[in-house]
Amino acid sequence: MKIASGREMAQIDGRAIREIGIPGVVLMENAGRAVFESVQEYLSGSEKDRILILCGTGNNGGDGLVAARHLYNAGWNPEVFLLGENGDLREDAALNLSIALKSGITVHEIHARQDISSLRQALQAAGVVVDAIFGTGLTRPVEGLEREVIEELNCSGAHVVAVDIPSGINADTGKILGVCVQADQTVTMALPKRGLLLFPGAAHVGELLVADIGIPKALLEDPDLRLNFIEPRMLEEFLPERPLNAHKGDCGKALILAGSPGLTGAAALAGQAALRAGAGLVTLGIPRGLNPAMEAKLTEVMTLPLPETPEGGLSVEALDILKKNLTAFDVVAAGPGLGRNPDIARLLSALLLFSQIPVILDADAINAVATLSAWKANCPLVLTPHPGEMARLRGKSVPEIMENPLEEALAAAVEYNAVLILKGAHTIIATPSGEAFLNGSGNPGMATAGMGDVLTGVIAGLMAQGASPEEAALAGVYLHGAAGDLAFERIGRRGFLAGDLLPLIPEIMDSITGGDIYA
Repeated sequence: MKIASGREMAQIDGRAIREIGIPGVVLMENAGRAVFESVQEYLSGSEKDRILILCGTGNNGGDGLVAARHLYNAGWNPEVFLLGENGDLREDAALNLSIALKSGITVHEIHARQDISSLRQALQAAGVVVDAIFGTGLTRPVEGLEREVIEELNCSGAHVVAVDIPSGINADTGKILGVCVQADQTVTMALPKRGLLLFPGAAHVGELLVADIGIPKALLEDPDLRLNFIEPRMLEEFLPERPLNAHKGDCGKALILAGSPGLTGAAALAGQAALRAGAGLVTLGIPRGLNPAMEAKLTEVMTLPLPETPEGGLSVEALDILKKNLTAFDVVAAGPGLGRNPDIARLLSALLLFSQIPVILDADAINAVATLSAWKANCPLVLTPHPGEMARLRGKSVPEIMENPLEEALAAAVEYNAVLILKGAHTIIATPSGEAFLNGSGNPGMATAGMGDVLTGVIAGLMAQGASPEEAALAGVYLHGAAGDLAFERIGRRGFLAGDLLPLIPEIMDSITGGDIYA
């Protein structure tokens, strides 16, 4: 599914009206009806049936007025509170206000502070409030009377249904424009908007419903819309099939450079995750001194002991061994638990130049190359930073990265000619071609040590089996989050571990493929 910015959605609406010939009032009618259906479904199980519709003077308010009419016709008694005066509405919104008034719907005007007291009393008695104050075009801070109305709404305790986007959220970035509505449910029109899925805005959306308002499919699937939402159905073709006579050598070989004193768990998790994702053979390239511990810790994952520094970290002297052995593998991942020492940057900068197989850089591998004044990869590359690592990579602060994480991810993907995975709530995957994807799987219970190591292993395991960097990134991020969701469901909201995801990864893969992975 495509994801639109506010400007892109306005262009789609305009094309539907001009090119297809759908009148704007028809789109508004369909939008308002979708909101009505959502509100009525909620009311069927609610004891409080007083309905308030808070309307602005733009098209978002027009959608709210349509919803009010349908609710009124269905036997409910909605009250409209209009933030402005009747004469402030234009075109389709003005038409629907006129229809509402002629139909007998009560419309209160709020255009001065003294009008807030009557709204406050109504909110305290309301069961459902529809937020139709601002739409996706809002870019200015919410101030004055509108801010007071939103603050009163957020204190009301009523069930809130937002029209298209909770008022006060920037539709492009998810930034809060001073204050925003805290919705229980958001009915968005035609396509999800960026600000509904990017934080902090995403935390105010509640349940997100995408309503069909009659815009033709061709407009909603326009390839010029470069941001996409990852859906399980798109991933099935990315998960490698296995011939019936497969043996382990056919299923891919992954090398993972990982581990340092005190951080052996990260290496173990990454190696096991690669196997759980279906790789046939996985080898951990580890500092020599860790080999006894890792051989005791792991059964199915093999080890390649490598030269180490006096402190026990991976040494640049490992380069000669890697050059001799790298052709035996299909992918190399580096980073989980590597620790920080100057040798790692020197080793990785050389590896990226001579490798003929794809390379994944995570965690301390990203921190290492970030210390270099310049570096280049001659191989397919995947980068998996969290915001802190991304900040170091880009020479910025974390707040600067999080100001507009989508644009930062896209810029970095182009700069490094890499598939870039900016990890976090609703992880962003950006490609060098300028296309980006948002992931919806995962939950706050995954905010615990080792989760990133599991993700790196999953991506390496998929790439070992022949998935492209982009395919492995999309499938890996979704699988990882979905396994976390399954752990959340079975174990609890908190306290499940990164290792708990390992046996769930094959289960999630089977749910996507229908259990049939054999060619």
